[in-house]
Amino acid sequence: MKHKYHTTPLVSFAQVECFYQPALFHWVPLINPSFCPGWVFSPTSHLFYILSRSLFVMIKIAAVYLFLWHTLMYQQLETDRLLIRPIATTDSKFILELVNTPGWLQFIGDRNISNTNDAEKYIQKIIDNQNFFYSVFEIKETQQPIGLVTFLYRDNQEFPDIGFALLPQFEKNGYTFEAASKYLDELIQHKVSPTITGITDPENEKSIKLLKRLGLTFQRNFIQLNKELSLYAINIQ
Repeated sequence: MKHKYHTTPLVSFAQVECFYQPALFHWVPLINPSFCPGWVFSPTSHLFYILSRSLFVMIKIAAVYLFLWHTLMYQQLETDRLLIRPIATTDSKFILELVNTPGWLQFIGDRNISNTNDAEKYIQKIIDNQNFFYSVFEIKETQQPIGLVTFLYRDNQEFPDIGFALLPQFEKNGYTFEAASKYLDELIQHKVSPTITGITDPENEKSIKLLKRLGLTFQRNFIQLNKELSLYAINIQ
């Protein structure tokens, strides 16, 4: 049977469309039975009315939360020297350079990106992943991108992790700490997770030093894909 929808003009949240339920074989109003003519108010339908109303409200809350969440994660931030913004495919030249630096290749891995076309595809894949958030930080005065701050929800981890990377020619200027601390402050302020972690190679002394400076403490070492990694974390609730 083809599902049909009957809509009452939206005046307020109380006036919401009815929908046909094949399981009950009569019209079920999501919010107010009085807006659906011919409504049969039986105990079964009353229960379904309550459940459907609760589900409808939960869906609306989830939609609002998702909108606010993505607004937060894709917002633009500023520090005294830096602009922090969402990554874009126009950053392909910068990404091509960054992922082929010695530090990236040693501690993060070879992404097999050899030209700007590869870099654009890599960036688009990141943008399409709703659990990965990459932000580029650039110098305000020159608008030159110099590094990344990342926030990832990995399938194999309980909590999201913050990460960072910087072009080597801009090291020893405090740029990475400036960007990462600002980004982390926003995450803490909005309580996006009870715990935020950082994952790094046990031999990556620069990364470990920065994680500790950001307030994360060592939790444990673990093995992933035959590689030993160190887990750091900060509790924000």
